[in-house]
Amino acid sequence: MKFLPKKSDWPSLETERLAIRALRDEDEDALLELRASPQVARYQTWTACSRADARAMIASMRHKSLAASGTWHQLGIAERPSGRLIGDLALRFPAGVPGQAE
Repeated sequence: MKFLPKKSDWPSLETERLAIRALRDEDEDALLELRASPQVARYQTWTACSRADARAMIASMRHKSLAASGTWHQLGIAERPSGRLIGDLALRFPAGVPGQAE
């Protein structure tokens, strides 16, 4: 497993098969497909999103810093080596609780 720092503070965590990384513009179609899947949505609190919603989510992540506590961050889960998005995850560092993430 490798921890690869990027130019921003959004790291990439990689294994032989998967990468957890920042969402990218090219993830838009895959994100829409995931969010429209009843099999995925049944375990979530969100509903299907529009193309504009997916684009806005990806764009908003570019302006967030992982150092910002109290806010949610979406990261992509991608297959390696193709880079194809197969999922996403939310990460939050609670305000006032150093060293804790959920």
